[in-house]
Amino acid sequence: MFSVSRVAVAHTMSTVRMEPLLQELHHYRRQKPSHRRPPSNHPLKLSSSFTAFPKKLVVSNGRSFCYFQPPTPRRGPTLGVRAASTDTTTVETSESADPIYKKTFPLKRTEVVEGKIFVKLDHGKNEKKWVLTVGCNLPGKWVLHWGVSFVDDVSCEWEQAPSEMRPAGSVPIKDYAIETPLKESLSSVGGDTSYEVKIDVKPNSAIAAINFVLKDEETGAWYQHRGSDFRVPLVAYPQDDDKVGETKGFGMWPGVLGKLSNVFVKAESSNSKDQDSSGSESRHPQQKTTCVEGFYEELPIAKEISVNNSVTVSVSKCPETAKNLLYLETDLPDNAVVHWGVCRDDTKTWEIPAAPHPPETVVFKDKALRTRLQQKEGGIGCWGLFTLEEGLAGFLFLLKLNESTWLRCVGNDFYIPLSSSKNANVVQSEIQSKDAQVPDGSTEAVEESTAYADGLINEMRNLGRGNKSSGDSFHAAPNIDHSQDFVRKDIREWLCWLRNDIGYDGWRLDFVRGFWGGYVRDYVDASEPYFAVGEYWDSLSYTYGEMDRNQDAHRQRIVDWINATNGTCGAFDVTTKGILHAALERCEYWRLSDEKGKPPGVLGWWPSRAVTFIENHDTGSTQGHWRFPKGKEMQGYAYILTHPGTPTVFYDHIFSHYQSEIAALISLRNRNKLNCRSLVKIIKAERDVYAAIIDEKVAIKIGPGHYEPAGGPQNWNKSLEGGDYKVWEASLVFSAPVCV
Repeated sequence: MFSVSRVAVAHTMSTVRMEPLLQELHHYRRQKPSHRRPPSNHPLKLSSSFTAFPKKLVVSNGRSFCYFQPPTPRRGPTLGVRAASTDTTTVETSESADPIYKKTFPLKRTEVVEGKIFVKLDHGKNEKKWVLTVGCNLPGKWVLHWGVSFVDDVSCEWEQAPSEMRPAGSVPIKDYAIETPLKESLSSVGGDTSYEVKIDVKPNSAIAAINFVLKDEETGAWYQHRGSDFRVPLVAYPQDDDKVGETKGFGMWPGVLGKLSNVFVKAESSNSKDQDSSGSESRHPQQKTTCVEGFYEELPIAKEISVNNSVTVSVSKCPETAKNLLYLETDLPDNAVVHWGVCRDDTKTWEIPAAPHPPETVVFKDKALRTRLQQKEGGIGCWGLFTLEEGLAGFLFLLKLNESTWLRCVGNDFYIPLSSSKNANVVQSEIQSKDAQVPDGSTEAVEESTAYADGLINEMRNLGRGNKSSGDSFHAAPNIDHSQDFVRKDIREWLCWLRNDIGYDGWRLDFVRGFWGGYVRDYVDASEPYFAVGEYWDSLSYTYGEMDRNQDAHRQRIVDWINATNGTCGAFDVTTKGILHAALERCEYWRLSDEKGKPPGVLGWWPSRAVTFIENHDTGSTQGHWRFPKGKEMQGYAYILTHPGTPTVFYDHIFSHYQSEIAALISLRNRNKLNCRSLVKIIKAERDVYAAIIDEKVAIKIGPGHYEPAGGPQNWNKSLEGGDYKVWEASLVFSAPVCV
């Protein structure tokens, strides 16, 4: 928080009223404006005309108030200065000041615009069908990523819609989703230009809900609702008698559209005569379904876009006082603030100039001034007029829209030379042009733009300029500069607040490839969680589409990151998940042993820091970016719940038909005190079978091949058995004493 003192000094001893001094400077704008004002219904103000000039400009200083009237159309400008009190003099002249400098700078920035996603269900042309419309009123290359849920499916996974539901241009994504581009609407909801897609829905089909997320292919951004998929319920139906829980209705469906504000429902039998005999029939012919008859919902959405603006600076000499009159105008919003100062030589050291200062000017730490620009006539853009004393070398400034948005000239301060000799060549080339041209592309670095600022100004500027990233970039999240002390301090304080005041016990760190592990050590040491795990997920090694047997390079990258945290944080064992995929899907169980006879993932090198898993919210569930081989899930759990490392169970699987088997494996692990440092002895790793003994207490076999643990000092008792997996527990054999 900056402490600022406001400068607002007015003197009543004299009042001077004068005609414009800058008429010639702005004469070219009235002749041929270089930009056109965008249509009033355009959502963005990308540019505006500079033809508007303020009707009245008030300059406040310690001696007088001066009022400048706008230029008149006549060709021969007249300057009239008349005294309004006995303290002033009257000056008459027929010549106006010519500009000695004029330049237009392009400004590139980003802006967040707000719009809406709308979902509508109503009758189609065919009364036997309904039409679901999903759309968005923001411009973009929108794609609907969607899937369906069936009436008898209690899981949260998506499935592909029947082919007759898929609109033109749809593309299947693996076996679980469809992607359909949105098209510009000719008759959109609400009358605004929008992008939408229409999906035909049979009212009595077995489809219970349509799930979707929106993707903008221009930016690569995905749009969900509060971190969850959009879910449109089409029916509410009673559960089977053997299911536990209340009747499932609209309010029970997860997702933002679970409760609809304007829904009309009617009860129909799911074995209606209108049903097709195809696969779209209800899977429970005797059940009654409640079909959604019609609704319309709107949801807010925000998108970051690129916006092009410009700023024009003109300098002229007052013919009477020889002071510099600097006029600045821009098409930025009227809340723009100029952070400015002057310099006296080529070192470009910032300092505060002598009064007069424009209205709404405050001092910033005794090193610079901040002036809020005045709104233009018509409300488009803003301007400011600065009176500067003789003997100054230049005018330095930055533009500020808010605390996080500062606009510069190619990363440096804007520099406007005030010396007539330096300005001569610039002005001649500018005046020959009838229009104020905004250069194409980025502003080129020129000699005047290499700004100097003292330590305080550098500190202020660096608040909006980060250092080079210490990791990879991820388009879905800001690239936080962890190298900054104040950033790390804020994160430490936030984590300690979550830990101590809110009650969180641990951290899951997303996309840790994006920043150095040493910063994680700092955060973990400060907050002292019981458990911390990072997601270091990148691609395994492949040759011509086939997974390589040796994945040491992949697990080495994960181990390197853990090591950078000084071992304070574990990491998800992505290597083990990938190898399990290939082994189980292709019946290549030999992959589960490395060249040294150890587990081939992170758990084979640093088991106490390996967090094993077979599925998570990214790989499975509704996103399905890397699904575990279908039907092989329990083999995966038999492996990770008996092996070292810290195993995790996917939330969706806890509430699936795997629940009892997973619970039995967890009980077995606890009963035998298997832990993250347990010892593994691999017995078999062949084409169709993998077998191992853990801590001499538990034996496991996965795969269709045969294995039985051999006898010895232990008796092996089969404890669990499922689809292509078995688990045994050991009991010691005691020999009876021999009497002689």
